[in-house]
Amino acid sequence: MKGETIPTEATSQQRPRKTVDSLKKTEMDAILLNRVGNIAYLTGVVNSCSWVFITRKGGHLELVLESDAAMYRNNSILKDIRTFRIHDPFHLFKTILEELGLTKSKIGLELSRPGLPQHTLDMLRYAFPPTVSFVNGEPILEEIRTIKSEEEVQAIEGAVKISELGMDVAIKNVKPGVKESDIVLEAEYAMRKAGGRITTLNHVGSGKRSCIAHHTPTQKVIEQGEVITIDIHAGYGGTVPISPGPWFAERLIKKWKKPTGF
Repeated sequence: MKGETIPTEATSQQRPRKTVDSLKKTEMDAILLNRVGNIAYLTGVVNSCSWVFITRKGGHLELVLESDAAMYRNNSILKDIRTFRIHDPFHLFKTILEELGLTKSKIGLELSRPGLPQHTLDMLRYAFPPTVSFVNGEPILEEIRTIKSEEEVQAIEGAVKISELGMDVAIKNVKPGVKESDIVLEAEYAMRKAGGRITTLNHVGSGKRSCIAHHTPTQKVIEQGEVITIDIHAGYGGTVPISPGPWFAERLIKKWKKPTGF
């Protein structure tokens, strides 16, 4: 693959419109987003220091860290971009609420599991007047994202292929004397080179560490006869597949010739 694809303008423009249509079916006046995945889905930009307002009347704007503004303007589907310098733009919220007519409103936040961090919720309660109430607005995005377009299906297929590549490379590097971290390093390098994006922690665990479900690789050296757990995946086109680890159990057994080789 030549690199991660960006959703076409037609596909991307549908997402804010679908969000507005869904808002109109609720009691919410607007939705305020901060999670990287939701913002990337709606704007096309991966950024951890930004906020997106979308109102039931069709208004939408982005709050972006000033240092990231140029990149945002080049890549975002939404074009009304405001900047801030400190980590939390709470000083802008009052002005924006007045501008959007939301001083007395019900605003949806991303409160589904795992929810927003407590310090973020505290900041929002401090920044917004008591005439604004918060409810869980995330089910709107969850429902929209459940139905995939043909373009999104192709991106998922691309993410699976790149993850399979990473798993193949990891398996080829599993041998006594090799560090867990070196196996993950080779797998991630191959996936990045193929156009993938590392979106979450990849893991190789050996021996006693093989029973850990979600962890990071260490400098531990793999020894003969140890059980090996491999969890490798990458993102592509804004999607991330479920880990293909179990698919390769038989292939790993064949590589080691007999079960005692694990």
